[in-house]
Amino acid sequence: MLRLSRIGFRRAVLIPVMVIRVMVVPVTVVPIMVIPLMVAATMLAGCGDPVKVAKTAAELRSQVEAMLQRMELRNEVPGLQHRHVTVEPDSENGGYAVEIFDLKLGDATIGFQTFSVLTFNLTEDDRRFVAQSFKFMPTPVTDAPDSAAGMLVDHLKTSSTKIQVAAE
Repeated sequence: MLRLSRIGFRRAVLIPVMVIRVMVVPVTVVPIMVIPLMVAATMLAGCGDPVKVAKTAAELRSQVEAMLQRMELRNEVPGLQHRHVTVEPDSENGGYAVEIFDLKLGDATIGFQTFSVLTFNLTEDDRRFVAQSFKFMPTPVTDAPDSAAGMLVDHLKTSSTKIQVAAE
């Protein structure tokens, strides 16, 4: 059986421990120093106060919802019905991404169409909002302006220019 003296045992145990400590300490110190820098850079690169952005998104959601309800009540777009609207900040275009879920359009004269979601972007341009990049899922049967889908897009474009968000 192998017998190690006290000195030999200490060297055999302590040397690997010290090597591990030397290797681990620099690796863990670097990320700890980098994380605050990354957080600060992200906050500075952000588009402003997150509370203000969230409030603006909530206001836009209520106004888009009101526009759709008005269009439904006045029958501006034949057979328009929807279930839910979401508005979230969109860093890609510097505006807001709008999603309208479970759209039903049309009547007996022009035909019926159902969409799971309609997405578009609202960007602020000179104190007014511009609606653009409309995408229906699934794709409409026709993109003609006189179709129910075309009428909805035209009404949303026109109505979005009237959206006003409270300045803070």
